[in-house]
This record gives sequence, C-alpha cells and structure tokens, in this order.
Amino acid sequence: MRSVFGSFAAWGPGDGDATVQTAPSARTLSIPCENHPFRWAGSDSPTLSIKGTGNTLIVATSQQKKSQMGEATITMKAIVVTDRAAGTAGMTLVERPAPQAAINDVIVQVHASGFVGTELAWPSTWTDRLDRDRTPSIPGHELAGVVTALGYGTTGLSVGQRVFGLTDWHRDGTLAEYVAVEARNLAPLPGGVDFTVGASLPISGLTAWQGLFEHGRPQAGQSVLVHGAAGAVGSMATQLAREAGAYVSCGSEH
Repeated sequence: MRSVFGSFAAWGPGDGDATVQTAPSARTLSIPCENHPFRWAGSDSPTLSIKGTGNTLIVATSQQKKSQMGEATITMKAIVVTDRAAGTAGMTLVERPAPQAAINDVIVQVHASGFVGTELAWPSTWTDRLDRDRTPSIPGHELAGVVTALGYGTTGLSVGQRVFGLTDWHRDGTLAEYVAVEARNLAPLPGGVDFTVGASLPISGLTAWQGLFEHGRPQAGQSVLVHGAAGAVGSMATQLAREAGAYVSCGSEH
C-alpha cells in the first residue's frame, strides 16, 4: 500500500475501498475523481530503514500524492542538504518528485546506498559544473538496486536488472528511493551479491584498482605492501593484488 510502483488503496465518500495497480514503468497515474476528492491510504510520516553496517542506508518507501486535477504524480523520499555549515545535522528527510531518465540515463530503485561524510565539504555537493547553486541537493554516490526505466538511447542494461555503481558528483545522489544515473556508471550486480555489499564496493574498489593497476602496475610474482589492509580500500587492494598474482604483505596503523 506504500509502494511507488505497487498497489495502493484510495477511497472517497460513499465508496468502497478501491485498489489500483500501477505498471512498473509508469510515471503518473490518472484516477477518476468525479465529484469528490480521494485520500490516500497509509501514513505521511517519514520512515528511514537502516540495513547492514557502516555507511549503507536504505531509504523508506515513498507515497503518491493526488494533484489538483486528479492525477497522481510519482514522488519519493530523499535525504537533502541545504546548509553547507550545518554538516550532517542539516540532512533532512523530505518528499521529492521522482527523477526522470535523460538521454543515456537509467532510473534505479535504490536498495542500498553509500554515504561518505566528507561529501558535505565537496563543492559538487552544493553547485553544478557552472558553479551555480543546486540546493536542496541529495548526497550519496554509491548505490545498488534494480533498473526501473531507461532513457532514450540507453543500451547495455534492461528494466528489472540488478546493478551497482556510482552517480555523477554534480547530480543528485543515492540517499533516495530512486536515482537517475548514466548507464556507463553502472555494472550488473550478480544475483549472489547482497545489495548492501554491492553499494559498499564502488568508491573503495575503484580507488584500490586505480592505485594498483593504473599507478603501481604490479606483475605476477612481485611483492605488494598494503598499509591499512583492514580498511575499505586496503581490503580491496589486498584481494585485487592477490588475484593479480602478487605476494601481498599487510600493514596496520594500530
């Protein structure tokens, strides 16, 4: 009853309950209101569910609101920031319009997302590429979820596919129920990998990969020393170096 693309109940004076089904690809839904308003089932109270450990967040399910003309516009819950000086205390759960897919975009229903506290100090969290204010903005860049829509010209992915990846630094992020992402920034998520695990991989994994293979370029049989091997980047670097055939020595700051 509180699913964006599932079913919900609506009723008016003198009517019995009516259940309306929405298609997974639907962006709006027209409801015949006739001479009386409808009201939506479910609570308007924001809900936040936290799953897993570390920075993995799953944002609550969204609801649909009736417009003045009797058409329900798809909305979602999202965490936004507006005040740069407020830090994490300024993060607020609100209702926002669900994103639309631009050319080469994919809309992903977010099952898990990663947030790094230092994002709130990044200029791209607050301004676009022309240095124009873009608040209220949605932080978070790592995600794992399911594709729900494809933009014009998008190839390589399909609706219903499990994916993980990164959003553009200058676009709204992943602390939301839905996010628009360029298809090139996503990869298929194997069925045996949990969404929370998938959302924890992109930044740490790419950092480790770039350090090892774009800068260090280890060869099979060489030795690699990984400092802070118990951390997110270090643990990824250890596994990648071992897969490359290197002898890995691990260090710790403690």
